[in-house]
Amino acid sequence: MRTIGLDQATSMTYDGHRLSIETGLPLGKPHMFSAPSKESLHVAILARVLDKSSAIASATYSIAEALDILEKKVTSMERFNSKYPGFGGFFPWVSYDGAGGIQPASGWQNHVPSLDNGELFWSAFAVAHILDQAEYQALKPRLNRRWHGVWERMAVNARRVFYAGHGNFRTVTNIQNQSWPVANNTYTGANGFLNDPYEGELFTDFVYLFSTDLNATEKEQIWINKRAMLQAVNLTVHSNATGTTNLTVQRGFWFSAHEQWKYLMLPYRHSKTNERVFMNGERARSWYAAAVSAPGLWASVNGPIPNDNSSFPYYSDCGVPPIAFQNVTHDSVITPYGAFPLLLASPAHGVAWLHHMLRIRKAELLGDYREF
Repeated sequence: MRTIGLDQATSMTYDGHRLSIETGLPLGKPHMFSAPSKESLHVAILARVLDKSSAIASATYSIAEALDILEKKVTSMERFNSKYPGFGGFFPWVSYDGAGGIQPASGWQNHVPSLDNGELFWSAFAVAHILDQAEYQALKPRLNRRWHGVWERMAVNARRVFYAGHGNFRTVTNIQNQSWPVANNTYTGANGFLNDPYEGELFTDFVYLFSTDLNATEKEQIWINKRAMLQAVNLTVHSNATGTTNLTVQRGFWFSAHEQWKYLMLPYRHSKTNERVFMNGERARSWYAAAVSAPGLWASVNGPIPNDNSSFPYYSDCGVPPIAFQNVTHDSVITPYGAFPLLLASPAHGVAWLHHMLRIRKAELLGDYREF
């Protein structure tokens, strides 16, 4: 992460890096852009370093390194907010400006997504409160207040930037002028609201809890609007080892692993009902993969790189077809990060699947998994 995954000038992450299908080594330049979702994961790791609760996180960075990165990262965010106040403290996809700063990435000028910022909100919230500890205030005075400013600015401006009325928040907002202050701007959006019961719910949770200019009726309507997509569906799995098993799960959009992001960020599993839904979902994901002899698990991901290394197509529709709302057309593409919810559900099973994916022979990787 220190050298490959992180822009040294800004301490913002790179979206990813292409790997050679021959050697597994980095190929060419990294993706010279980032997004709030990617930053949320990095900030969350840094939070785990500071709260000293994860041996894995602590092996990634020292306390001093984590504090320095957080200071440089929040400086980059503050400079962006100063230069582009129209975003209201939210972030679009960003690229590196070559002068030690970040700017809206191509295609994201005057546009900002809600879902990714919901993910970033909770990481900023967590790290801000950990930095409140006297130990860190002594090491980095006021760094806690700067990170509180990240999530507090989002809470203040959420309604103005994203709210479309009737309990609906836009998935993407169009900004009249990204260089104007929020009070002087007009915010509109195309069709499509953040009414999913998946990772988009992280945005819903934060506006429900922290937006002071939504009344009780509006807050209740947010959850009512999600009910249409909150559906139970049965999956029947046939296995020589276990016979026929029927599982009742929450229907996924594609049933991509990234749809479980909310379980990574917030304590949903403290609810016995949510715990049961989550665990059944991971049984379905792994049992279905085993039943169809898949070499791994599915999540939205960049597709295989063509031989001419000219592009890196993005495949959103990777998942489990029988329990998805949408058609899954790239179910032959797997990714190691597809194991992250299973790692939450059962570390031993998650590690087994992760190891299985990482050791796949190249010949298998290049073929259709149904052929072996």
